[in-house]
Amino acid sequence: MCILAPTYIPRGFRFVQALGATTVQFAWEPPLAVDEVNIRGFHKAYQIEMFRLDDPENSLRVISNIPPNQAGIILFNAPANGLVGARIRIETDRYLGPTSPVIEFQTREGRPGPVTNLRGSQHAGNGILLFWEPPDEPNGFIIGYQIDYKTIESIVAQPGLDQPSIIIQDRNQLSYLIGGLKPNTKYRVQVRARTVAGLSISPAMIELTTNYSLVPSKPKFIVSYRGTTFFNVSFDPNAMAIHGSLYYVQYKEDERDGESIFKRTYVVSNDRSIIVSPLEPDKYINNEMNLLTRIIDVLFYSIKAYIQCMKFVVKRSFDTLSPMKLFTLSNTIIYSRINNSYRLTNLYIMEYITDSIEPTTTAGKILCCQCGVLIEPNALNMCNGCMQSQIDITEFIPKQGQLQMCNKCIRYLQPPNTWISAQLESRELLTVCLKRIKGLNKEVRLVDAGFIWTEPHSKRIKVKLTVQKEVAQGAILQQTFIVEFTIFNQICDDCQRVEAKDYWKALVQVRQRTSHKKTFFYLEQLLLKHNAHADASNIKQVHGGLDFYFAEQNSGRKLVDFLTCVVPCRFETSKRLISHDIHSNIYNYKYTTLIEIVPVCKDDIVCLSKKQSKHLGNIGPICICSRVTQNIYLIDPQTLKVEPISSSEFWRSPFSSICDSKHLVEYIVCDVNVLDSTSKPHVYGKESQKHALAEVFVMKSSEIGVIDKQYTTISHLGHILHPGDTVMGFDLQNSNVSDPSLNDFDLDTLPDVILVKKIYADKSLRNRRRQWKLKHLDVEDAASVNSTIERDYNEFLEDLEEDPVLRQNVNVYRDEKKIQEPGNNIGDSTEEDTPRIDLNEMLADMTMEEPDKMDS
Repeated sequence: MCILAPTYIPRGFRFVQALGATTVQFAWEPPLAVDEVNIRGFHKAYQIEMFRLDDPENSLRVISNIPPNQAGIILFNAPANGLVGARIRIETDRYLGPTSPVIEFQTREGRPGPVTNLRGSQHAGNGILLFWEPPDEPNGFIIGYQIDYKTIESIVAQPGLDQPSIIIQDRNQLSYLIGGLKPNTKYRVQVRARTVAGLSISPAMIELTTNYSLVPSKPKFIVSYRGTTFFNVSFDPNAMAIHGSLYYVQYKEDERDGESIFKRTYVVSNDRSIIVSPLEPDKYINNEMNLLTRIIDVLFYSIKAYIQCMKFVVKRSFDTLSPMKLFTLSNTIIYSRINNSYRLTNLYIMEYITDSIEPTTTAGKILCCQCGVLIEPNALNMCNGCMQSQIDITEFIPKQGQLQMCNKCIRYLQPPNTWISAQLESRELLTVCLKRIKGLNKEVRLVDAGFIWTEPHSKRIKVKLTVQKEVAQGAILQQTFIVEFTIFNQICDDCQRVEAKDYWKALVQVRQRTSHKKTFFYLEQLLLKHNAHADASNIKQVHGGLDFYFAEQNSGRKLVDFLTCVVPCRFETSKRLISHDIHSNIYNYKYTTLIEIVPVCKDDIVCLSKKQSKHLGNIGPICICSRVTQNIYLIDPQTLKVEPISSSEFWRSPFSSICDSKHLVEYIVCDVNVLDSTSKPHVYGKESQKHALAEVFVMKSSEIGVIDKQYTTISHLGHILHPGDTVMGFDLQNSNVSDPSLNDFDLDTLPDVILVKKIYADKSLRNRRRQWKLKHLDVEDAASVNSTIERDYNEFLEDLEEDPVLRQNVNVYRDEKKIQEPGNNIGDSTEEDTPRIDLNEMLADMTMEEPDKMDS
């Protein structure tokens, strides 16, 4: 049996949202039964490929083994801070299917990856010199680095940090010297890169051990008398020889008639002995006898004579002498005259030497090889002026460029096919210009960039750049130059569709089978509040709903996802082939999505079947729709039991309304008896706490004075009804209802009248005293406002006033004209219990640009 490769391509592959810098969510449509022919085998899994559009080969990431029963996934390894492409395919037992069209999305800046090539070396006795390279995955703009270190005394590191973190602000600094450490100690050092989003996800670590202490130990020495004018000092340093060490003998004479000072004699060879002559030759040649007597007095008759032998270390770092702090480790020899004999006493002294014994050095200067100016030595032996005149580090960078701008929507082309909205001298436009300049960050390093002002109508943009480049070892040259861009007009793809009257690629049709438009009034306010219609190129009103036109399929998908989150609905998607390029295998489709909203609205009366009633916990069967959000909320007026019904549950077992708000009858309340807890029926499940169960006696307003028949019913409106109130209800006993579910029940067990909502005041009076207004969508081909639509809209406004929960999702604006009218204040209402919207809930209409219409 020959098994062929699959030809099925997953439909509806789309980018849902970015949950983080590297975390993204995708969704697609599962295959249908008719697609099994194209799958050609066992559908094993899905496979998703993600890559950067500017470097697809090196940034390709493949995610396999996605279960075939999934229609969405959240991935955690997307490339950060860039324009990313993704595609999907199916995977069978033997083959991979063809990939879907590439979708594009933008990821934001995230935390960088670990730095690379971290290395270090011992430096002197208490230092570690570190070197590293920037991370391979910066995930954004590197703003610096952070170094942490801790000691390791055993096989584990000590808890906590030895010192506060070292913060490096310069992003170009890739080395650091950590000083002041303990000698002969093992350290664990961590280096992290920093972006605006935070530190590296995982640090780069290295373990190093510092050198033994380079401070020399106390030298041993002995002094022997060699004559009347000099003596010999023999010493043993008792420490390893270190390159750069220097030994010297320091002594002083204790004068009786004046203050003594220290004198030094340096050891210029590798010998371990030196003959010290206290007096200079020219001072004792002419008067030798007196000098001999003085030396004898100093050595044998003075109280103390000090001879010190010391050692200091000079540290070399980057060919620059840097003296360390000096320590004096010495023996003190005290001579005393006791019975013409001498006693030698050794005292150990450790002190700091404040005056530096390092000889001062002066850096030499050379002549410039071009102009002969005296300069400090460098790798090229040239002065700064000659370097700039002889070397051009920008010769490989073009000084002119081109930009494509759409004069319809004022967007700039960022190759290959991305259009970016940007104003003149904006950060976005500077990004587009820098990406069009070849050689930046490859031949040279960019230091600064900015705009030079040009006439807005000149079609010219000038960018001033400052770059650096290492022209020789240790010699870095910085140069500033200008790149001029010429703007050419080019119509973008979206504007081309508009000009060709082919301005939509995705159509979303929203429909509902009801006798009123209150649902669409509420849906209109949701779209305005969340700005979910911003990407729509056109909105048309048709019979039974609205049509939304979009230039991109993803924009239509966003609206579909939004509507499924706010109203109970279902949708179906179809596509129509417009054109096909046989050379590049590119298809051009138009997508149409039909969204059907459930036909049940607020204040509708429904009759559930016995199966549905049992499935919902024996609610009903006669229920009232109290609220419609993402679910349908039904309340039993006889028991106050509340049950939510999700969209999937409704379409699995649909039901319709037996009475909507247009078919309600007006009743007058005669008496109300609120039932206590002992009289109420027992309810299993959730019970409404906003309502009160009561026995209500009502009469039809049309029958008063004619029949005077009184009806008794149990209602959930006991908390707001009083004798004399007007209430809207449904006369189930005298109505002709053709509902199959109603035939399954005995009409004698059902209530005669079902009360739905209370009428507070005259509708015209409430409309005149309404001090607020709403925004509206700019809808094309809107039908003329007739009495039916106006009545539905006024009922929707009354629902907003009576339901604070419904009002939370609507932006209400103050109507300044109504507020300023005399006798139209909130406190002037004659109906105290009429619900009103307070001024603190209203928004001020302060928008500068209003693309949407307001109530007149």
